[in-house]
Amino acid sequence: MADKLIYANTRAITKEVGLFSKERLARMIESESLPLAVKILYEVGYGGGLVLSAPDLFEEILAEEESRVNTFFSEVNQEGFGLECFILKRDYHNAKALLKAKYMDIAEGFMLLPKGIYPIEILKAIVLEGKKDINPYMQEAVAKLTSLESAPPARSIDISLDKALFKDINNRLAKVKDAAVLQYFTMLADYTNILSFLRTKKIGERAAFLEDCFVVGGKVGLQGLVKLLDEDIADIKKAIKYFGYPELEKFTEAENFSAMEAAIDNNLIRIFKEKANDIYSAAPLLNYYLQKLNEIKMIRIVLVCLKNNTDLEEIYKRMRVIYA
Repeated sequence: MADKLIYANTRAITKEVGLFSKERLARMIESESLPLAVKILYEVGYGGGLVLSAPDLFEEILAEEESRVNTFFSEVNQEGFGLECFILKRDYHNAKALLKAKYMDIAEGFMLLPKGIYPIEILKAIVLEGKKDINPYMQEAVAKLTSLESAPPARSIDISLDKALFKDINNRLAKVKDAAVLQYFTMLADYTNILSFLRTKKIGERAAFLEDCFVVGGKVGLQGLVKLLDEDIADIKKAIKYFGYPELEKFTEAENFSAMEAAIDNNLIRIFKEKANDIYSAAPLLNYYLQKLNEIKMIRIVLVCLKNNTDLEEIYKRMRVIYA
């Protein structure tokens, strides 16, 4: 297993050299037109060298690049490190997409992502046919939603499957000993619950609403967050710092959720970036994988802005949020 992990990490470190630099991203931002920005993707062989029939179809090349990185990640998956938990989110996203297509007359192909652990046909068997003995957490959530007398709203679909996702991850992590991986998912659960708390507070909802959104796997308890619903902003900031997440303090008062989510993404990536030289852990592999997904997200934002003729200063402002 050690040899396979070292080999996987070596491949990831080699691929990391090809990640977009801030300079290359700046070149794209300052391109005079969308076709010139897309040309930069051609120069580096993005999407495996895919050439678009029109520049405004850039989503095709980004989807292909994301599919390639997920294929690589799946190929080098190592047992015992919980790496499957990082791609499991795709399966739950696709389960949501299938349910929304079923109940809301939305084309499923518009929302589906390339497969995570399970092929789309397997997910259809769970979601559309009620097939059992594949994934108990997903199956339980889907069964509850499909047993309702009326079509479940989008919020219920999202919440039910998000809660199932974290239960699924928590179960898979029971045999994982990699400290960085465990830290990542503990923080992810806490971040998810803190954001849910702040949104609950903002719209004036109460404990039942927060409990409905609460996911397992973190160190911050539900009751600790419920007690904060009646506190003022100063006490909330102190509590968030006490929970161990002082990096979220500065965003709390302004209720800047976009900036907060960007800071969260960067903090989670930093867990593996700081340990990227440890080839006997999963850190180098996860450092590349998460940075690559973040790169694709940034490129997508830039291209959408260029397509919509967004002001250059506004594009840089959005990039500063991503680099928070």
